[in-house]
Amino acid sequence: MTTVEPSREPLGAPATAARSERPVGTLGITAVVVSAAAPLMVLVGVAPLALAVAGPAAAAGYLVAGAVLALFAIAFTRMAARVPVNGGFHVYVGVVHGERARLATALAALLAYNALQVGVWGLFGVLARPAVAELAGSAPPWWVLALAGVLGVHLLGLLGLDLGARMLVVLVVVETGVLAVLVAGVLADLDSVSFAAFEPGAVVSGSTAAVLGICFAAFTGFESSVLFRAEARQPERSIPRATYLALGFMAFFDCVAVWVVAQAFGGDGEAAAERHGAALFAVAMEQHVGSAARAALVVLVALSALASQLAFHHAINRYTVALALDGVLPRRLAERRGARGALARAGTAQSALAVGAVVVVAAVGADPYRHLLVWVNTPGVLGVLALEALVAAAAARWLVREGGSRVRVAAAVVSSLLLVATLVVLVVHLDLLTGAAPGVNAVLVGAVPLAAVAAWLAAGRWRRVHAPTGSAHPGPS
Repeated sequence: MTTVEPSREPLGAPATAARSERPVGTLGITAVVVSAAAPLMVLVGVAPLALAVAGPAAAAGYLVAGAVLALFAIAFTRMAARVPVNGGFHVYVGVVHGERARLATALAALLAYNALQVGVWGLFGVLARPAVAELAGSAPPWWVLALAGVLGVHLLGLLGLDLGARMLVVLVVVETGVLAVLVAGVLADLDSVSFAAFEPGAVVSGSTAAVLGICFAAFTGFESSVLFRAEARQPERSIPRATYLALGFMAFFDCVAVWVVAQAFGGDGEAAAERHGAALFAVAMEQHVGSAARAALVVLVALSALASQLAFHHAINRYTVALALDGVLPRRLAERRGARGALARAGTAQSALAVGAVVVVAAVGADPYRHLLVWVNTPGVLGVLALEALVAAAAARWLVREGGSRVRVAAAVVSSLLLVATLVVLVVHLDLLTGAAPGVNAVLVGAVPLAAVAAWLAAGRWRRVHAPTGSAHPGPS
């Protein structure tokens, strides 16, 4: 669930980088984008929660999310190909709505992505325990492993180390292979399967709607395909194709994996997920493939989570630096260190936030999965969905202004409406996902508009303090 950034340029910099001597093709971009979504971590760590809430019907949620985001991509990739700047969602909002909107969106994105990353440290602690126990015979408490993970990612960040595109491709091939072995093993043992999960009544049920946030979160980072414009071979064709291929592959593969694991327990995925939790996929692997395959799975999923957090660490640092250079955040957060130009202060701030969250959750004896992963991730997921809806609306306006085709304009408008509808449905059924009291859910939901207001006010303060000099981020014309 991470964002892959192929260059070290500041977010929002003009897209004028020279073409690579060995340009990346459609399949190369697709593989890197899929690896950014950390499919093994997302499925093994988070899909059991979706199954516990919606049962086998959760599988259809991944198809719904993929379809909506494919509509979004029709307009988004067209806009990205025509806008002469490189960056995240906030850049495209700024092109249409101006500098204040760009800064506010960037700050909101920073808050949302931090919530996602901090929450995943709870999941990492849960997933790392069986991996360490498999290798060492015993494992320390989850919070020790989570803090060790934070420290490890922080140190790698200070060294300026990141996983290269080739390593990410290898990782996603291994992850996909492990899950394919599980799918094949389960199907080979079954005499029959049930397709009731894909019946219309199951797909539109309240419980399935409640897990749409989990399903959409599985695609976080897919938009990073547009950042490969300078490295891509025939970017006008390869980037849209890579985006659609990545979305299609993730939607199909996630759907099949979740559906098959539900079949592994007699089609009663809901009860099995409640009983086994994050160990659900490991239990299915041991029962249908063997103990050696289970051991490989638990070790690989911990490594996948750690690699995902490292990539996310670098991406969040770049958002922080972009805002610091703009003056929205303290400028010293943009300071670099060492020959590799590591973003030391931004990384330290991010790691300190993660350490604080882990320590607080551990100190009060809260559950790392429910309270750190689910509760802290919830505002992040809602925030990313809101950002995507905002970008889709901005793309629709931009396409109308630039004379875009009716098909692309319609795709932008429809995807924006569907993303807003998803937000509403998710909020209405949030109690099924979080298992929290109404007051807690109100805080989790309220954090999103409060963050948006704070971001808007901070951006307004920036405009008052800074003279309206030229910017690399074109505003509306």
